[in-house]
Amino acid sequence: MQLSRVIGIRLRRVLAVLVTIACAGLVSVAGTATSHAALADIVCTTSGTTTYNPGLTYTPQTSAITTQTAFAPCVSLSAPLVTSGARSANFSRPDQSCLTLLESGTGTNTITWNTGQTTTAQFTVTSTVAGGIRTTTQTGTVTAGLFTGDTFLNVVTAPTTDLLNCVLPGGLTSTSGTGLLTIT
Repeated sequence: MQLSRVIGIRLRRVLAVLVTIACAGLVSVAGTATSHAALADIVCTTSGTTTYNPGLTYTPQTSAITTQTAFAPCVSLSAPLVTSGARSANFSRPDQSCLTLLESGTGTNTITWNTGQTTTAQFTVTSTVAGGIRTTTQTGTVTAGLFTGDTFLNVVTAPTTDLLNCVLPGGLTSTSGTGLLTIT
């Protein structure tokens, strides 16, 4: 038997098993509300950029901050037409510096989905650095819109190499990262 045909047969068998497992999970979810809560309502990969003007240094100063985040692709069993989303914000903060990038705090995000629906979440945010990677975690609850009452978890990672700009003239003017949004 040809190798490509053997591989094709095995791939079809694996796919059939995966589809069977997925369907069994959906049937059990449909049967109980508690099972539904354990599954994610939506999962999205994320990519975003934050800019600072003036750039951040190690000296605290008021900085105008702009954030832009894309959520795509997204997969949702409860809202299958939702495939992407976006969030942007412009605000000013006093006493910003490269040291405040790792501070904990609270915030609110409103995501506008490709369907025109929105999700607003209130969250706490923490940031850590390990192995040259800064990890920022937003954990909270969806307070309005699509998925109201669900748990909101957004984890974003970024290399810390951009922090070297904190000591250069002009400071750190932007950071970028990628991550995963899960709403359950």
